[in-house]
Order: sequence, then C-alpha cells, then structure tokens
Amino acid sequence: MQEKLGGRSPIKIALVATDDLIATFGGTAEAEAELSALIAREFAPGFEVEFEVLDPPGLAFESAAWDPIGESVSEGNHDIVLLSVAVWLGGLGTDPAPGEGPARGFGALVEDVSRRLKEGTGAHGVLVNGSTLDPTDPTFDYSGAPETARERIRRLNLACFMASMAEGVSVVDVDRIVADLGGEGHVRGPLDYSPELRERIRVELARIMDDIGFFESRPLLAQVGQRTEND
Repeated sequence: MQEKLGGRSPIKIALVATDDLIATFGGTAEAEAELSALIAREFAPGFEVEFEVLDPPGLAFESAAWDPIGESVSEGNHDIVLLSVAVWLGGLGTDPAPGEGPARGFGALVEDVSRRLKEGTGAHGVLVNGSTLDPTDPTFDYSGAPETARERIRRLNLACFMASMAEGVSVVDVDRIVADLGGEGHVRGPLDYSPELRERIRVELARIMDDIGFFESRPLLAQVGQRTEND
C-alpha cells in the first residue's frame, strides 16, 4: 500500500454513526468548522476536516463476519475512520465468539475489525472507548448479576487496548479524560457526556492526529502492532 503523507488538507474522516460520536463530532458542516478551528487553535493552522457519516450495519455478535465498517469505507477514500465502542453496546447479555470466554470474544472481535479496517482501507483507525462511570447504575456486585452497560463498556475498553497493542490502532481513552476532568456532572449515563467532556474528546482526537503526522509534511506514522502475519 502506498505510503501516505501528512501536511495535506482537507483531512477526510469517516465517522461510523453511533449516538455518542454524532453528539461529539456531529458530522455536519458546522462540526467540520469547529474541529478545524480547534486544530488551528491548539495544533496547526490551515487544516480543514471533512466528515462522512456512515450508517453501521445491523449488529450480529454471533457472526464472525460482522463488520461495523461495511463497504462504504474503501481504500483511499478516507484518512481516518472513527469507531466507537457503542457499536458493540447493544444486545447486553450476548457475547461474540461463544465458547472463547467473554474477554477473549470481544478482544478477538475488535482486533479483527481493526485489522480489516487498516488493511482494507488504508485509513488510520481510531477507536473511541467509553467512560465506565455510570451514575444511573447502582450495581456494586456483578457476581451472578445481569450484565449492565457499565460492565459491557469496561470489557469493551479492555478489548480496545488489546486491539491497539495487537494492530497499532489509536484509542481515544475517555476513561482517562474523565479521570482528569472529574466525572461529577460530566457523565450523565452510558456514553452520555457533558459539552465540556465532549470538547476534551475532540481535543484528544486532534492530539492523536498530530501524533500521527497529519499536520506536518512527512510520512504518516504507520499503524504497527505486536501481531505478526503468522498470528
């Protein structure tokens, strides 16, 4: 695959449409202008972003072929693909890859999606995890209890970090941002955040873009993980 260079505008971002990403990034012309202004203010002037909002396919956790990216993201069309853990949040109580154990099931699924994303599209994959703080969930002992959204998010966050290590994709760590900002008043429910927290999430995406090299005239940082071709 041809090496991609930074320092080019506009930067094309495919956003797999889930409620949390739409609320944070919008995907509209106004949202494009706001993120472009943030980049100019915090990192480098002269860069614009263009969003394309993609509708995720139906969820089918039992299917190894389930693909939240779909065919809309093809090679060369986008620079970044944003994907939230929200695409795996539905169907509580149902795990992918039955028999492999819940942690391995989600880990394998997110790793596989991350690998197909970067190898099939050439885009840089960015996973957006979720805050494990949920003021609407009073559960303190999960032993034998039905899985809640907070527990599902915790497991998905772990799967995101496994995928990051294995495939080299980037992760917007919302839990870390919440720890820095403080959760009171900023997390209202599962993946439901205050405007200030959403702004911090946008800043973190821009920081990741800066680290990759989108704002400099140099080759973009490759997504290299610990997985080998024989794994």
